[in-house]
Amino acid sequence: LFVKQAEEWSQQMHHNLYPNTHADVMISPILTETSSEARVIEPERRNCLFWNEKSTKYSRLEGFPYNKLNCLTHCQHRHVVNYCNCSMTLYFPEIRKKHNFNYLKAPRQDEYMNEGGRGMVCDCIDNCKTLLFLVNVNTQPIHSLPTNVNGPLIYVHIYYNRKSLTKYSARLRYSYLNLAAYIGGVFGLFWGASMLNLAEICYAI
Repeated sequence: LFVKQAEEWSQQMHHNLYPNTHADVMISPILTETSSEARVIEPERRNCLFWNEKSTKYSRLEGFPYNKLNCLTHCQHRHVVNYCNCSMTLYFPEIRKKHNFNYLKAPRQDEYMNEGGRGMVCDCIDNCKTLLFLVNVNTQPIHSLPTNVNGPLIYVHIYYNRKSLTKYSARLRYSYLNLAAYIGGVFGLFWGASMLNLAEICYAI
């Protein structure tokens, strides 16, 4: 059982359902969002990347929007191909125009097997809008099976923890327009000045 977003490649966060059991799956969604006003800040400073934002530094899966899990999957896949000279579509997306296995030993394969060498380093940041599902599974055996069922039976009850979700929002304290208005308000408060007064002073000089 996978509980995730549709355009998200995931190798983890799965739950096994066993035959002749009743599973209660409780889902608690958490939404983290950064306002679009933060686009004026570099991704490294705001520590997130919008789904449609172009970036050559952070990797993404082909055909998928940017997502931190997709970025980590692309990084892991690239690492495996470079050092093991192989790929497994069971865990990674299929590589176009490339064989899954190559029996020629790559020169860096020995380096990969050296435990004292540098490991995999993935430079991935969060996506600016993240919907995370916290899943709690409670499984109990079915003691009395229906007589008209021959094969194994699995009951799954999926529900939300509550009718609302937790949302964390990040916004700019000041945009450039708000900052200019704030500075103008301070000048007007302490100096009694306005843009018209400044224009008159400059004209008089």
